[in-house]
Amino acid sequence: MANLFGKSPVIGLDLGSGYIKIAQLKETTKGLNLVNIGLLPTPKGAIENAKIVNPEDISEAIRTLLRMFSFIGKRVVASVSGQLVTVRTLTVDKLPETELNEVVKWEIQKILPYKLDEASIDYQILGVVPETEGKKLSIIAAAASLDIINSIVSAIKLAKLEPVAIEIESFAELRLLDYTYSNKYSKNIILLVNSGYSFTSINIIENGILRFTRVIPFGGKSLIRVIQDTLKINEKDAETYLVTACDLNLEKYSKDSDTFRITESILPIIEEFALEIRRSITYYQGLPDFSGKDFLVILGGGTSKIKGLNDYINSYLKVESILDDLLIKGVEFNPKLFTEDYLREMSPFFTVAVGLSMRESFEKFEKTKKLAPKPKLIVKKGK
Repeated sequence: MANLFGKSPVIGLDLGSGYIKIAQLKETTKGLNLVNIGLLPTPKGAIENAKIVNPEDISEAIRTLLRMFSFIGKRVVASVSGQLVTVRTLTVDKLPETELNEVVKWEIQKILPYKLDEASIDYQILGVVPETEGKKLSIIAAAASLDIINSIVSAIKLAKLEPVAIEIESFAELRLLDYTYSNKYSKNIILLVNSGYSFTSINIIENGILRFTRVIPFGGKSLIRVIQDTLKINEKDAETYLVTACDLNLEKYSKDSDTFRITESILPIIEEFALEIRRSITYYQGLPDFSGKDFLVILGGGTSKIKGLNDYINSYLKVESILDDLLIKGVEFNPKLFTEDYLREMSPFFTVAVGLSMRESFEKFEKTKKLAPKPKLIVKKGK
């Protein structure tokens, strides 16, 4: 089945250390419609420190997902994890694309821990630098090792799929955010916080532009370990307790209850997580061109589903915080195939995968009522 532009829609593939997520949208005359979403636990030991170490197990998990859920075609766009990427905001002369590519490579190689010809480089033009009379551009540039890129490509090919592109998680998240929440840009500075199994990415977006990005070592894995040590149980049971027994609204529970005891054990890590978000806000507020707008925190990723976490962050930061609802608000869906409650429950897991699946559609639907023109992402290898 082809889309309006002749090719099958791409499948967005988010390879997390805790779960593998797949999402696909198809283009219709009314916009973007959800084909399907699906996830499975990542095979034990197949991804370590965000790097694929066993592509065979990953490819088999991908094939299993495709058998379990209905998707169209074999074209895949996958992401490279934020902690494996070197990111830098640059100020450069306004130049033609070919010259700009060379300038970005020259600047990014200064901070790479490996040779330029071993890197894949991606960058996004943020806009014209104020007070330069249009002569300078602000750019966010990112580079990932070709070894990392090739390991992802290898897993995709082993699954008998066609790798169309590999891109940075934060760019995929921004794409879905821009499609869904562009009306909020004039009012808020958005913190898109994606908490996965091992790491959390914190991205700050203002006026539709990714201004700041960082990765911190917080995720469900660290919480599970604390619960394991507290209750002297195995990892699987500890994960079950994290999902079913923890609730950060502790005022509802007796101090003698299991919920209070288990939740209290993870509170120091939760507080450190909230503190890291606050530090990101404080840093941004200290920039010379800070606009003074209110912040809006959007919590996503599997770890964001911990009961009471959104309320805790809201109270701790004293800023508005909401649970990621970009999927349910951003795309059309068939109510005969998906219930609204199900998609709302799944939404925090699939921001990256859905954003990846929009890569081609985003450019083609620029002129629809939901999309405004944005700078294209340009992907270049080191040489």
